[in-house]
Amino acid sequence: MSFTFDARRRATLTAVVDTFVASVPRDDDPTGFWAVKGSDLQVDAAVEQYLLEHLPEEELESLGQLLDTAALVGMKNQPQAIREAILANLGGIAPEAGLAVASLCQLSTMIAYGVMDDQGRNPLWAGVGYPGPVSAPPATPKTITTIAPTAGETLSADVVIVGSGSGGGVAAAMLSQAGKNVIVVEGGSYRNEADFVQNELFAYQTLFLRGGFFPSADGNVMLAAGGTVGGGSTVNWSNSLKTPDVVRKEWADAGLEDALGPEFDEHLAQVFARMGCNQDVALQNAQHERLAEELRAWATRTARWIST
Repeated sequence: MSFTFDARRRATLTAVVDTFVASVPRDDDPTGFWAVKGSDLQVDAAVEQYLLEHLPEEELESLGQLLDTAALVGMKNQPQAIREAILANLGGIAPEAGLAVASLCQLSTMIAYGVMDDQGRNPLWAGVGYPGPVSAPPATPKTITTIAPTAGETLSADVVIVGSGSGGGVAAAMLSQAGKNVIVVEGGSYRNEADFVQNELFAYQTLFLRGGFFPSADGNVMLAAGGTVGGGSTVNWSNSLKTPDVVRKEWADAGLEDALGPEFDEHLAQVFARMGCNQDVALQNAQHERLAEELRAWATRTARWIST
């Protein structure tokens, strides 16, 4: 029997979303930021759709049990503070329950700040000073020809590489340069600059594995992985640092003796040359500039304290 969101579960899910993205009464709310709750933006419906599309049946059943338990204590009829306490107690029942509550929180807030209306706006953006998309994507042609095999089609190669990310892409290039016939298998779609429309939710849905953040098997870590051609190298900005000596020593102590040798340095140099790494550009965004200012101020205060 397939999982369904009945009326009670749907109402409880709405209460959960509105707990994480709550309406807070304030007199100083010129943009309406504090007054908006998740269901005003239809975040509850979007969360439901995401769960149905991405969670396997057994995880949906476990989530349904969690929502049923919340419904038994009348969560949807409780004020904000009581709903927060209910979710905290539910999350403390077991590690799996805690992960489910944390995942619902992350999913609710991610969708709340990313969803756009028909005019491409979000009522929460003004309150946080976010301008939204500022330009159309460039008309950049795609330079890779992809193949979508049909049923019964046979392809042959010397080497098959699964995944086109930073590791698979480099391996494929080197093997191809060595004269091998290489096939790279990628589960995600191929998108480039022409597809980057400055829409956060669209990016998660089209560029990330499983549509965004998801937990590791043991539930200890939330993961975000590229699910597109290029993998993480497509979705992440590149701050390229050579592997620290302490890390290389740790690898060597674990049995990778070559990590401390000159050949490892040669490999690093080749990667840096291929990527065009340099130290000529070091522009910082506003957040990094603020962090640097505070660190400099902290260092000054600390130096004065030591001198006295």
